[in-house]
Amino acid sequence: MAVEQVGTLNPQFLSRNTTNKLTDLSSLGYSTIGPQLLQTILSTTFKGLTGDFNLINGQLQSSAFQIFNIIREEERVIGYWTPMKGISRQLNTKNKLTSMSNLKAILWPGDSINKPKGWDILTNGKEYLKVLVPNKHIYGFSQYLSIERDPITKKATNFTGFCIELFGNLTSRLPFGLPYQYQAYPLDGKSIHNYGEMIDEVYYMNFDAVVGDISILANRSNYVDFTMPYTEFGVTMVVAMKDNLEKEFWMFVKPLSLGVWLVTFAGFVYIGVVVWILEHPTNTEFGASHRERIEKSIWYSFSTLVFSQRGSIENNLTRAVLITWVFFVLILTQCYTASLSSKLTVQQLQPTITDLNDIKNNGYYVGHQYGSFVKDFLIDHLHLDKSKVKSYKTPDEYHYALSNGTDNGGVAAIFDELPYVQVFLNMYCNRYTTVGRTYSSEGFGFEEVPCN
Repeated sequence: MAVEQVGTLNPQFLSRNTTNKLTDLSSLGYSTIGPQLLQTILSTTFKGLTGDFNLINGQLQSSAFQIFNIIREEERVIGYWTPMKGISRQLNTKNKLTSMSNLKAILWPGDSINKPKGWDILTNGKEYLKVLVPNKHIYGFSQYLSIERDPITKKATNFTGFCIELFGNLTSRLPFGLPYQYQAYPLDGKSIHNYGEMIDEVYYMNFDAVVGDISILANRSNYVDFTMPYTEFGVTMVVAMKDNLEKEFWMFVKPLSLGVWLVTFAGFVYIGVVVWILEHPTNTEFGASHRERIEKSIWYSFSTLVFSQRGSIENNLTRAVLITWVFFVLILTQCYTASLSSKLTVQQLQPTITDLNDIKNNGYYVGHQYGSFVKDFLIDHLHLDKSKVKSYKTPDEYHYALSNGTDNGGVAAIFDELPYVQVFLNMYCNRYTTVGRTYSSEGFGFEEVPCN
């Protein structure tokens, strides 16, 4: 139709070059009426068997779209959409409709026409999700995960802890039902030693998910998917605190140095002698004998500490000396009070170790939680001696090891993830602290559907 409209049936073709290569596309000729023919094609419109033929931006515009309901490997047409009539069950309807309710009935999984609220019927044929929970039994942090067992049957009867409560709270907030059932792992009732075993169970489809204090690691993410982390990230070092406050009877003399004490004592004697020299010729209140006058003069200078002088001063030069001395005593007492208050009230606890290099240079022992990936992290990434790394199972064992120290069978520091460290520090208050940098980790997450 475009060629007929252009008006020529035998167009001439021009050659761009004279190369003899048959595979060279640039050797093909081109028509002189090409641009005119192209514009005619783009502007051609007509009504055919499939509807209106109309090119917009070089693309054929469809007059209608079919809406499919996919059922397993089959498809079922439930309606149509057209630019002019909107959504409708039949293609030839005359009314303009836009509501999804105008479609034919949709069949949902399970061959039901009722829209499901959730996984009441799981797609894999199971009635509920099988969720593994790591059984740490006599070790670990029960604040995050704890499993109670029947003393006779040895079967798990109650699952508690922060991880369990969080998972239950999240599933209850979903807009659909999500039935699940916990299963303690290992299945034989023993304590778990390696979280990798649970990852294998989920990867091989024996279970659907894992709920617990599962650390998100790159190598684990190659086999299973994780939720977003729900704890703080990082691995840090915990060390003991030492009290640098010397608790002794003579603590009250510590605010001033020995030199200041000697100069102050000499000043009291000197001022007492000066007062006696200036007052003894005329002032009879300082005593009759020279001894009494000297003793009272020295006592007079000491009494300026509490401003309790009772003797009268008759010489103006003595008054000038005492005004200067009282000003000095006032400054001295204020400095002493401030320094003593600081030593008695300011926290005097300091970490025993401040840097990882201290551990490496001195060959100190360090600890980690039993069964944690932190052991490999200490050896492979921080390059600590394998023989200097110890494992502990409970916060009480952390406390025992740190309090004994590296020289008495304990350790100089504990490395663990921040969630565990926070629980440990809350249990033992100001006896321990974190030091050094926080090493990157992804925190805890729920382990779920395999990647494949």
